[in-house]
Amino acid sequence: MVTALCVYCGCGSTFETRATMRRPAPLPVRAFPVVLVSGFEGPWTDLFVSRVVSHLSRDRTGREVRYVPLAQLEALRLTGRIPPPAVVVVGWVATDRRFVERNEPQTVTVCGVGGCYPQTVWRPTIVQRSIARVRITMFEGPTARAIATRELVEQSAERPSAFASFDSERTVVAALAERVPALFDQARVEVDVTAVEVDAPGAREGLRLLRAGRFLRAARSLAAFLAQRPNLERDDLAALHYDLGIAWQYAGRYRRALAALDRAIELAPDEDRYRIARSQAISDERSARIRAAQDAIARRNLTPGTFTPRRSAPPAAPPAAAMAPEP
Repeated sequence: MVTALCVYCGCGSTFETRATMRRPAPLPVRAFPVVLVSGFEGPWTDLFVSRVVSHLSRDRTGREVRYVPLAQLEALRLTGRIPPPAVVVVGWVATDRRFVERNEPQTVTVCGVGGCYPQTVWRPTIVQRSIARVRITMFEGPTARAIATRELVEQSAERPSAFASFDSERTVVAALAERVPALFDQARVEVDVTAVEVDAPGAREGLRLLRAGRFLRAARSLAAFLAQRPNLERDDLAALHYDLGIAWQYAGRYRRALAALDRAIELAPDEDRYRIARSQAISDERSARIRAAQDAIARRNLTPGTFTPRRSAPPAAPPAAAMAPEP
């Protein structure tokens, strides 16, 4: 579902509207009824494991989420104690401190025959930056086949090394842990959409609907107008086909969007905006397919309120390319 809000409607050659779109989960573990969390070994194990387990246990699907020490994971798999509709999430956390020499201005007081006065001098100072990384890989439980991997990095502001401490590293790691749960969820993101204003009486209603973010109705109105083969300049026809393409795109009708954008490119092959829009439509279509695959797998694996692990079922994960978006 796509909604939009007009944020600027200029009287020039273009106007902008904003669309809200759903993106697939980078690590689609919510589509599975059994999630084993492992890894994250080191001083930060409890922090990351508690964040991941509590986040994945919040919905009401009856999903089984538990921590398994990494040393025990392979033994569980080889003895068949990881049921087929299960995934394993393995995390790796690393921290680092980087020291850099900077020339920092300092004000000193210089005294001479004429008195004392302030002077700025540049002195070398050692500063430190704390860096934390987490890499999380999602595996198919029974086969240990990797489905997707994501990595996050968090770093602190530079601080003089004399004042840097373990607390700054802990702060960076805590901020990183707060970002990890978003990897497991589908997200709603706002995107800015630029349309082209065309002075054609028959297209005014379609463009008005496009400004208002009513993409499906806008697409139908513009398509009906263009079907009449209006007598317009070539550039105006190209612009209207572009507007039609983005209307279909944000209405979720990607094949029609690509057809309209292809026509716009045919009419105005030197217009970069049309080619960029076509590339974005292809990307959005792939994203929509992946999200639909995630939703289908979730429906197959989970029955809300009556969860029962299907231990005799075949592995539920489709090929990785169909399940997880590219990094």
